[in-house]
Amino acid sequence: MPDVRVNGVSLHYVVHGKGPSVIMVHGSWGDADNWAQVLPLFAEHCQVVAYDRRGHSRSERPPAQGSVHADVNGSTGLVWVLGHTNHLSGPLALLKGRGPSQASWNRLISGRSASRFSRSVTPRPVCGARASTPTFPW
Repeated sequence: MPDVRVNGVSLHYVVHGKGPSVIMVHGSWGDADNWAQVLPLFAEHCQVVAYDRRGHSRSERPPAQGSVHADVNGSTGLVWVLGHTNHLSGPLALLKGRGPSQASWNRLISGRSASRFSRSVTPRPVCGARASTPTFPW
């Protein structure tokens, strides 16, 4: 279970599978483990990166209050760092959790993160444990 330094904060992440890259962004009250039930399904078809957002679980908790801007910088920084160390392959999709506490926050993080990339990056909702067969944007 590696950690990587992104924008001055240590982020914990896991990588599973091979193929096009999918970054899984968890909700406000969770961590990368929220994806445990669907991660193996995606890993059969693509490379999956699940990470603990800054201040969550195994990632470093910075002294300042978190914000959407900080989370967007975290997700885009993670993609940049892993992409430049050859841990990611394209195309890339950002997946967000779906639930009452997750929908709007993750929509902001995934959408704003995707808009920062010149290559095709698509934020996609996932139904969590209820997803029986993943669908892919490519």
